[in-house]
Amino acid sequence: EYMGLDETTIASNDEYLVDFLAREGLSVRGVRLKAYAPRIFEDFYAQDRNLVNIVASLCTKLNEANFSRAGTADGGRGGEFFFFSADNQLTVKSISKDDRDVLLEMLPAYFKHMRSHTESLLTRIYGLFELEFHSSDDVLSVIVMQNVHAGAPTSSLHAIYDLKGSTVDRQVMTFTDTDSDASTRSLKRSPSKIVRKDNDFFNVEEKLHLPNESCQAFLNATIRDVLFLREMKLMDYSLIIAKVDLKQLGLERVWQPDHPFRFIQCEDDPNFAYNMGIIDYLQRYDLGKRIERGVKVFRAFNTSVNVSVQDPYRYSERFIELARKITGV
Repeated sequence: EYMGLDETTIASNDEYLVDFLAREGLSVRGVRLKAYAPRIFEDFYAQDRNLVNIVASLCTKLNEANFSRAGTADGGRGGEFFFFSADNQLTVKSISKDDRDVLLEMLPAYFKHMRSHTESLLTRIYGLFELEFHSSDDVLSVIVMQNVHAGAPTSSLHAIYDLKGSTVDRQVMTFTDTDSDASTRSLKRSPSKIVRKDNDFFNVEEKLHLPNESCQAFLNATIRDVLFLREMKLMDYSLIIAKVDLKQLGLERVWQPDHPFRFIQCEDDPNFAYNMGIIDYLQRYDLGKRIERGVKVFRAFNTSVNVSVQDPYRYSERFIELARKITGV
């Protein structure tokens, strides 16, 4: 009963949406919006109503600039349709037909997992939609999901890390080599303008600076989530760690969070806190990924090299080892 498909026509009285579509050469009368499994996604949203208001977050007037950039190199990643809502609460992104099919196939199990593990690190998905453009026969699949940075304006983000557990081609920062102490190394690039990767995390942070009980809870949640993703035969997901500057938020201490892995105050420096979540978890180990792995191994001239692309079992084992390493548990 959760897998029903609803169809609605986009309201033509939204002047901002009409204008945006017109600039793209489209008419609102030629667009049909399909909502997949609305009841199951409504259940996810209901659990977070005290955290996010989807209608307010996606107000077209406030998000007009984001809409305009969403399919560009500045907004989209690799040409995909991608943007954060104006209030930074939501992520809206296009997904491939294969990813859409994976999500629909795993949806019953995903629903049970998220209901059973409310402390899950998997970023919650609030909706799966399809936009059909009759003028061009194009179909765009889009998901609306929780933003790991929710509650933290961009100005308060001190650093963002995207971790996969690999060390091959997983560095974007350069350092001066005059000081071996990671805490005093200086960046040659602006830290607020880049998403850092595994080697950057270990060079700068070394580990999560959290109390032991928080580290253990994080490890336990990660293991449960990763074993679920392994069961679903998924790989290539990432752990996002956003380090938030509480002074930029005007806070001296963190309020009691509604999620155990949002705004966890750093033990060594209470001016900072972590937001954490697992994203991009709809990828199967298909032919394309097998070829990508082969190319990376070939370039390294080493069949045992720890490239980011691995089969679901090896990927999950490495990801759990990553969680152990950054927590020290």
